[in-house]
Amino acid sequence: MTSEPRQWGRAPEVDAEASVGELIAEAGAEFPDLPAVRDLGRGLSLTYAQLLGQVEAQADGLLARGLGAGDHVIVALPRSVEEIVAVLAVLSVGAVYVPVDASLPEPRLRSMLDPVRPKAVVADFAAARSIVRAAPAGCVPVQPAPMTHPPAAGPRRAWAHRGPGDIAYITFTSGSTGVPKAVRIPHRGVVRLVRGAVYARRGPGERMLRLAPLAFDASTLEIFCALATGATVEVFPDGPVSPGELAAFMREAEVSVAFLTAGLFRVVAAEAIEAFATVRQVFTGGDVVPPDAVRAVLSRHPGLTVVSAYGPTENTTFSTVHPMGSAAEVEAPVPIGRPIPGTSALVLDEAGEPVGPGEVGELYLGGSGLAADYLDAPEETGRAFVTPPGRRERFYRTGDLVHWDTTGRLHFDGRRDRQVKVRGYRIELAEIEGRLAGHDDVRDVAVVVTGADAGSRRLLAAVVADHEDGLVARLREALRAELPDYMVPALWVVTDRLPYTSNGKVDVAELERRATAGDRGRPPAPAAAGTTRHGDGGGRGEDRGPVFEDVIAGVWREVLGTADFGVQDPFFEIGGDSLLAGRVHTRLRAELPDHPLRIVDIFQYPTVRALAEHLRGVRR
Repeated sequence: MTSEPRQWGRAPEVDAEASVGELIAEAGAEFPDLPAVRDLGRGLSLTYAQLLGQVEAQADGLLARGLGAGDHVIVALPRSVEEIVAVLAVLSVGAVYVPVDASLPEPRLRSMLDPVRPKAVVADFAAARSIVRAAPAGCVPVQPAPMTHPPAAGPRRAWAHRGPGDIAYITFTSGSTGVPKAVRIPHRGVVRLVRGAVYARRGPGERMLRLAPLAFDASTLEIFCALATGATVEVFPDGPVSPGELAAFMREAEVSVAFLTAGLFRVVAAEAIEAFATVRQVFTGGDVVPPDAVRAVLSRHPGLTVVSAYGPTENTTFSTVHPMGSAAEVEAPVPIGRPIPGTSALVLDEAGEPVGPGEVGELYLGGSGLAADYLDAPEETGRAFVTPPGRRERFYRTGDLVHWDTTGRLHFDGRRDRQVKVRGYRIELAEIEGRLAGHDDVRDVAVVVTGADAGSRRLLAAVVADHEDGLVARLREALRAELPDYMVPALWVVTDRLPYTSNGKVDVAELERRATAGDRGRPPAPAAAGTTRHGDGGGRGEDRGPVFEDVIAGVWREVLGTADFGVQDPFFEIGGDSLLAGRVHTRLRAELPDHPLRIVDIFQYPTVRALAEHLRGVRR
């Protein structure tokens, strides 16, 4: 092996020996009158001085309940200025913020919160009640501090001192055992992300889109890389994301920097490419980056840079980046790039030896971005965080297979296990299979991923059972009672045996064909009264019905890639998900311009018939 991989894998060092509080305090002192956070929909804008004043008001509520250094505090607020204030307030008293989606099923919440043992939850009444019910005894609710008018300006006291190795936040990843893993990220990791972001536009005058769920680690980029450097955070309204609505917001807010998951980037590039009109830099990742979408965006918007960003949660958000400034630079597949400052990368074979350019090995990551551990999981921590032969420092075993090219860039080649990415979320397929296998009517099961790229990737569950009557509905509801929505398969096949390829692997292509063609491997149940099937893929359908139903069904067929649904079949039970809902929203607004449609309407009226009846009642 040549010496190049050793040189390529070591990026410049970063001074990460500080705390998040120090970075925020420095920015507040340097830029007190610059805009820090804006919510255009509410007409709300806070300068850095006003933001820190609001943070202190929220911190007063935490201190009044005896919260302080090292305490775990759940933040379960919608995407908002208040959410950012709560995160900073938790850090300001020396506590650890733990982002949690309060709408998760109670068993899932309980499995997440048991090891965390939170002392408090900052949330509105309904969310706080869900968290307190699922958490161990001793978790108290704290209401978000109201925005003062005019906002208070400037803090009166210093933030609690925290060292670089103290924990800043805890976030969760899917676990193959069925129990989510709680990843503890130290202040050092966040500081390395901010100070090492030489590849990112930041500082006064930049406007960063705030879009990612707080529990998704891209939120650390959106919040801290902006607020530690004098940039402005532009908060997109909470709720489902429609490409058209996102594009309108980004143009109005004049967003200059954004992160979109690879799936959302692909959809926005296809449905609302004008979203990038004011953007100078967009990060995309969380899945395989679609090269055609990158080329389209760069061709339409000269001067924009698209950055392919890769990084597991266990190494604080980003580990490698690959910037692209023109369509001619875009390769297929898109590289995951080079290590960012403060990061070390090794590509090792099964014996733990470095591999040469072009040879595939497992990616190991080290440096100041590393997580501390998995909370209360010493065995899993020991397996994931290791010291490779000939090394003195810890590295995280990513499980990702990669190779170096001859110029020192990393390329993604797959996984060594069955972990997958869907809509930016890490998912252990074995966890879903384990839940389904426990059902009395299921004799065998396989959960696979379909779709060729990030924007079309969906989970498909194939179950072996003696009869189909109502089984899929029961299984779907059982999963929804225990797992997040993104872990509930969108496509289902019930069969008397699983199909296999000649090399003994489950035949994913055959399962996908059955699922999208309506061939479930056994005779389908007859359609219930009022659930006329729409179309055979070649026309407007056997029963044209009212015009609204016809238009909606046509859009669904195009987006879902199947005609196997009825007018009373819920969109999210026939293969739909939040990304596809965004595409439906954009298409229907174009087809029915005189009838205003919000993205939330697709969630509230999820069948063809219900949505048609809703649209009949609204006109511009």
